[in-house]
Amino acid sequence: MSISDMIATPAPSPAEQYTADDIYSWFSNTTKAGKRLTVTDEALDTINKMVTSPEFDGFRFVDTLITYQSALLNDRVDLMDYINAIKFCAFMDATGGNTVEAYKRTFAHREFVKKNKDLPTDSNGYTQLCAAAGRYRKSPIVINIMTQAEVPLYIMFQGYRYKAVAQLVHEMENAKLSKDRINAADRLLTHLKPPENVKLELDIGFKKDNVVDTYEQMLAGMVAKQKELLEQKADVAEVANVKDFIEGEILDKEQDG
Repeated sequence: MSISDMIATPAPSPAEQYTADDIYSWFSNTTKAGKRLTVTDEALDTINKMVTSPEFDGFRFVDTLITYQSALLNDRVDLMDYINAIKFCAFMDATGGNTVEAYKRTFAHREFVKKNKDLPTDSNGYTQLCAAAGRYRKSPIVINIMTQAEVPLYIMFQGYRYKAVAQLVHEMENAKLSKDRINAADRLLTHLKPPENVKLELDIGFKKDNVVDTYEQMLAGMVAKQKELLEQKADVAEVANVKDFIEGEILDKEQDG
């Protein structure tokens, strides 16, 4: 989704009671894209309760519903699924990422949650509740919304991310202690990847096995090999030579291409 797609129609100020026609008007972009939207009594009642709940800013709740509506384009997602996912993500944010607490508050009306939410944390029932919360956090609708919310932040701080990666590379190559070099290599491998479930594509006219892919593969291989040599207490010069060898391989690939 592009940044322009995130500029949603301004949400109306919270009213005492919204109607089904109000809801349909909010999701006009989704229905224009071919989605059949059904506003059930349950969905309408839930929205009206949420906008008057002291736990939520009614205006922001409605605005959030409108902003992430592209998540509704999945044929398996209905309006009630979407509303629950928005609630869950909001509670996740409010509780500092506490998945279980967000799940309990989102589905407080369900018998399963009522039955298990106050049990001892080491009980079988509470364990089942935690498992259900974990599964829901990984559901496609929640991941879709969370990914849309995280991408602007990812882009905003991209410059700092480059600096952080550069610092990790420096520590990996120059730290005095081998354990510090290994830790830096580990973290570098962890952070050299895009946000969760975001597929980054680059099409600039190279053949399928292009130099960008080759560079990324070789960089990952270099880090892994340097980590292996460090763990074996290899000579620093030998570790550095891995980098020189990889750069030579990349140059060869570029010339062949």
